Amino acid sequence: MLAGDSQGERIGRAVELVREQWAPIVLVSSTGKLFDTSEGDLAIDWAVNRGAPREWFVLVAHNADSTQEECVALETECRRRGIKKLLLVTSDFHTRRARRILQRVAPQLDIRSVGSATASYDPDSWWKSRSSRKVWLMETTKTVADFLGI
Repeated sequence: MLAGDSQGERIGRAVELVREQWAPIVLVSSTGKLFDTSEGDLAIDWAVNRGAPREWFVLVAHNADSTQEECVALETECRRRGIKKLLLVTSDFHTRRARRILQRVAPQLDIRSVGSATASYDPDSWWKSRSSRKVWLMETTKTVADFLGI
């Protein structure tokens, strides 16, 4: 599960996948600290407080500040654990770019992207709300930047 979710949407989707036996564990990418607590620890605590067993989660702590760097950290952890197949959980608007980056970083992995719904983004009518337009513009900009190697 990629970092960057403050509403529980990504971790909630990852928990569903483990409950449905699509995956045995959740690698929780964690990029930093919020009020002296890592983002990943906050996400794991959120899921545990809603009934998920703590042993389902593995914190993958790093200092990445981009999806590219985050994917490198995840690839390292997958290699260390001997993981060959991965369900990449991220926000629905981010699945295509994140999967493309992870495939470039980890061509040995069999990767499937799984999107979580995002309250601030409606893919069917993104142009109708300011928050959806902002999400669309940021993701489009990042996609173009990635394509250009920026």
